[in-house]
Amino acid sequence: MGDNLTQIQDLVNDLANLLCNSIGVLQAVAPPVTVGEETEVIQREQQSQHFAHGIAQVTRDIDAVVDSLDLDGAEDRETAEKRIAELEQQRAESVKDLEKVTSQAEAMLEKITSRLGDIAEMDLREELVVLFQACGGQKEPLKESVDELERCLMQFLTHFLQRALNIGKPGKIGLDDIYYFVRRDAVKFQRIRELLLNQERLKYSSSSNANPSEATTL
Repeated sequence: MGDNLTQIQDLVNDLANLLCNSIGVLQAVAPPVTVGEETEVIQREQQSQHFAHGIAQVTRDIDAVVDSLDLDGAEDRETAEKRIAELEQQRAESVKDLEKVTSQAEAMLEKITSRLGDIAEMDLREELVVLFQACGGQKEPLKESVDELERCLMQFLTHFLQRALNIGKPGKIGLDDIYYFVRRDAVKFQRIRELLLNQERLKYSSSSNANPSEATTL
């Protein structure tokens, strides 16, 4: 049946070409005449017969190919209907999957936007001033210097968190995600472990019964 459909398509293309060419030739060479009048020029003209014969022949060929199709066969009709039903089911399942993925993406985007908003609202200026002093800078560093350092830090944190969000569970960041993200950077990896270890030690030392040596090794 596929070959027959291809033949019909080719014949329809041939018919369209004949019709277009006949109209083009008619516009180019046909002399003006009165409607219903048959002049000597028209009687000698042969191209009209050629195009008319070609159009009629292609039309008969199309009819013959269409007649050869088993359009009334119950088996073919049932097969086609079954295939259409399968395609419709696949389309419905694809739509559901797309809606699910879109919903997850929207939820992730909302969480990322929320996290970025939290970062934007962080006030790190006091910590940055202390950092300047710890690194041997002035006791009262220039405002422009603190602003520039804050801008660079916020840009780094935003980029870091955006990439870390793509590692673990959607919309969540854990220590394992951060470790995995910096696993190839030995300096950052070790520095993060040291900072977290110090945080644990400070947490234990805040309790009267805690001993810093008992801090959990990360």
